[in-house]
Amino acid sequence: MKGLLAFGVLAFLSTASSSQSDLIQRLDNLENDWHRAEALVGQQAREIESLTAELRNKEMSVRQHIARRQASDQKYGFSARLNQDVASLMNNEAIVFDQVLTNVGQAYDPTTGMFTCPFSGVYEFAATIVSNGAHKNLDAELVMAGKRLARLHSTVYGFDQGTQVVITKCQEGQHVWVRHFGTSDTPELPAGYSAFAGHLIHIDT
Repeated sequence: MKGLLAFGVLAFLSTASSSQSDLIQRLDNLENDWHRAEALVGQQAREIESLTAELRNKEMSVRQHIARRQASDQKYGFSARLNQDVASLMNNEAIVFDQVLTNVGQAYDPTTGMFTCPFSGVYEFAATIVSNGAHKNLDAELVMAGKRLARLHSTVYGFDQGTQVVITKCQEGQHVWVRHFGTSDTPELPAGYSAFAGHLIHIDT
């Protein structure tokens, strides 16, 4: 009888131990499944974030393309002349063509003499300076963002003129203007002769 009881106790303990091992194994399996699911959710979250960023970039690209297409239908051009006598100019001082004849798109400022490129693209500019002589030359330059595009020269003879035409690429927001160049000439310009003009040819796509 005692032997039978001992066998029963041992069988119970063996079953309990086996059940505990199975339980621990199941818990380990569940923990591993949880970690795998957590990793998978993290990966999917990163993929969703990446796809969202890609969609935003594509949306921005489409919007920019639409804006460029709409802008390409817009016209920008100006023509202005000097409507007052200029008796003196400092070196690198802007020549302000104060009388606006045409200013489609309002990109030319007659108070500063500067044209601001509304879009990155190709533009054409032309400038003419006329001196009243005074036995000295008159020099000027057509500049973009402070860098010379072309130099204009008018000789000592009265009402001589210098003209330049330039086709150039201009970045959005850059300024183009005409300025006096040098210190040894006579920067005197009579009213009604000198002129500055330009227009957009096409926008960069």
